[in-house]
Amino acid sequence: MAEVDAGVAAQAQAPGLPPEAAIHAQLAANPLLWAKHYCPRHFRLPSPPFHLELLRDVLRHRHLAVAAPRESSKSTLLAFDYPFHGVCFKRFRFVGIVSNTFTTAAMALETMKAELRDNPRLRASFKEPPSLSKDAEGDSVFSHPDGF
Repeated sequence: MAEVDAGVAAQAQAPGLPPEAAIHAQLAANPLLWAKHYCPRHFRLPSPPFHLELLRDVLRHRHLAVAAPRESSKSTLLAFDYPFHGVCFKRFRFVGIVSNTFTTAAMALETMKAELRDNPRLRASFKEPPSLSKDAEGDSVFSHPDGF
């Protein structure tokens, strides 16, 4: 965890910004760095170049289908990290998670809800973190205090 914090601080050298704002700006721009900083238990192993390529592609294309080997963490990256990052930074009003079963898709949503509820670092870093205005299995609404 210390190396992620050091990496975030090193990348956040933005002139004229307070350190916290510079770090927040870096994390807002990089979903993988954000996940390693806020959700390290889901990202314990070093990320292969494949993850960076996936994120680059998902940031460039509105619609994307991905085929990759089992156990390559594509679901952790694309069904948890990317949408959760987008919810926290107000990039997405709606997120749909498609998987081979309802249970698998609902588990990704449950992981987001658990992190939002139980992650003190995440809650402390966002002045107004999103909250759940609707909480049901497989159907939840995240909302921000400003109505987003």
